[in-house]
Amino acid sequence: MSTGVLGMARTGLILWTLGVGLNRVPAGLAGESGAENTEPRILRKEVTVTASPQEVWLAWTTTDGAKSFFAPEAHIELRVGGPYELYFNPSAPEGQRGSEGCRVLSFLPGEMLSFSWNAPLKFPEIRKERTCVVLRFEHLGDGRVRVKVYHHGWGEGAQWDQVYAYFDRAWDLVLGRFGQRFSPAATEAGTPKERLQFAYYLRPARETFVQDATEEENRIVGEHFQYLTGLLNERCVVMAGRTLEDYPVGIVVFEADDTEAAEKIMRDDPAVAAGIFKGEVHPFRVALIRE
Repeated sequence: MSTGVLGMARTGLILWTLGVGLNRVPAGLAGESGAENTEPRILRKEVTVTASPQEVWLAWTTTDGAKSFFAPEAHIELRVGGPYELYFNPSAPEGQRGSEGCRVLSFLPGEMLSFSWNAPLKFPEIRKERTCVVLRFEHLGDGRVRVKVYHHGWGEGAQWDQVYAYFDRAWDLVLGRFGQRFSPAATEAGTPKERLQFAYYLRPARETFVQDATEEENRIVGEHFQYLTGLLNERCVVMAGRTLEDYPVGIVVFEADDTEAAEKIMRDDPAVAAGIFKGEVHPFRVALIRE
């Protein structure tokens, strides 16, 4: 097959992948096709690592590779229609472990991978739907590979907005762990570098909150709980709870790449962002924990 024909085939496959199940081509990825801009939004992320193209490809397309940075357990078969399942909570009941039921949609070895994806358990209705994740692998020619993530297929409405915001944070965490997987220290040791531990402490903005919280404040506290549940499923949160006092203290012990990332995790907490809780982050180290 000539280079030109091969290029056209690749472009066609990628555009088909990006529009699968949606009957549209996302804006900004249509290249020179001139396709109409009908996709409302695409979540875009990228990371560059020092590694061989083969190492990067295997990290995303094999069970062992995904377990090295993505989730503690996985089931991936690199074939169209094959499973692309990441189990963030392997001990949970079937159907609640992670991306169960997601499938490989298409791939070009070493260049592109696409798979269907689902929402976390806290969005039960939207979890029944599927979005699409497309990975592009760019070989930079100097021992580095850039991985670009395009996540699309979002619906409309407040819950879809929450799912989009959830994955905006989640992909930062995943790509951060992927970057660590190929850091010099991890490469030498053969395992990903251990993340740092932090704790953030929360106090209600007013001392009478427990007694007189409004309906809207309680709704946001529910979002706060869902946010922490999502971080727990992503293996970011170690534990969370609060004291049982009239003016309680909440404690969240979690892992992050550095202090800046830890502070962002706290700021993104819906209750902190809304000003309902006041928070502060401190470096932390778990000394004893019961299994």
